[in-house]
Amino acid sequence: MTERFQARDEADLTHMIQEGLLEEDHHTELKREIPSGKGANKELGRDLASLAVDGGVLYVGVDEGVEGQPPSLHAVELPGLPERIDQVARSAINPPLGLAVRTIPTSATPGHGYVVVTVPPSGDAPHMVDGRYWGRGARTKESLADAQVREILERRARARDAAMAGLRALVDRDPTPPELRQQAHLFVLARPMFGPSDMLLRAFGDDSGAMWLTRKILKGTPLAEPSKGSPDLGGTATTVSRRARGWGIHTYEIGISRQLQPVRDDADPAESGLLDVEFDEDGTVQLFCGRASDGLNGACVVLDQLVIGLTKRVFVCAQVVADAAGYRGPWLLGLAVSNLRGAVSWYLTQSFTGTATAYSESDYLQTTEASSEELTADLDELVRRVYGRLDRALTGGRLL
Repeated sequence: MTERFQARDEADLTHMIQEGLLEEDHHTELKREIPSGKGANKELGRDLASLAVDGGVLYVGVDEGVEGQPPSLHAVELPGLPERIDQVARSAINPPLGLAVRTIPTSATPGHGYVVVTVPPSGDAPHMVDGRYWGRGARTKESLADAQVREILERRARARDAAMAGLRALVDRDPTPPELRQQAHLFVLARPMFGPSDMLLRAFGDDSGAMWLTRKILKGTPLAEPSKGSPDLGGTATTVSRRARGWGIHTYEIGISRQLQPVRDDADPAESGLLDVEFDEDGTVQLFCGRASDGLNGACVVLDQLVIGLTKRVFVCAQVVADAAGYRGPWLLGLAVSNLRGAVSWYLTQSFTGTATAYSESDYLQTTEASSEELTADLDELVRRVYGRLDRALTGGRLL
């Protein structure tokens, strides 16, 4: 969905109408009001579901008017209306739909105004209302034919394939040469499904890239999620540098060019101290860590809690980027751990609750889709989706 200007106040609405900028189209639905009753709720659900395929905005309190005439403003009663719209999105639509609802008061009548409903592109589209799938034509909603539903589902499948390909590409970009890879390495990916190509630049605003990353990432919200180990952002990884596709935050040993450099005396850097987090211009966040495992009493142990903590760190970073850029669409998330064969859980070796099981494959890769709402509300569930299978193999699911 191409980002469009959205009215901030009643004057903006008036200006948009005067300039012909507020008309029904593929991404915009206008409603004079939402009547009471079950039928009106279903009609509202169909409107919201139709917008969710490609994303769009619903304006309540704006009459589209007759053909040849511009829309007009008709302020509606606001108390309870945003809550009703949210309830319809959660209960009348299958699967439930996440959206953002805000109000614009009018100066003419207290308690009256307009409602602006932002419907992000949904990774669960198409959505069903009353047994039928809904999408949007050039100017209004339409019931989708089987072929249209298949095309949308195939598009989602291609997106999932792209996520796995992106995760494998991240593993292939491991900056350590093969002869230095003694431990398991961690890779985490968070990619917006429908974000603009300059999403990170929009997040920066008036700041430079280095300034924003330092202020919002190194000194901001993400550090509230402890990684329970080292290396970590804000601890060992503090260098900010420009990269080909965006910016990176990394430990000293991973140079500006994302190639290893000696710390002193031309000695090879230790893989256990390597951490690199890239922020691409399109909003993608991707992490590499050279210490997903360590040696303990002759065994290779997976540092479970470090892996979980750094995974959460990436998801929080993605959330910060999305909030700053105003992106409310879905995300593709992925986690990979390489060089795992024979490794056991560090957590289980420290407890008396079970016998550690050696992992039987070389690599672990898992992807999932998440809505913007899920990214904000339930990090633990997202970690379960990408790490849960590995946790079950190593600990019987004791950690998550």
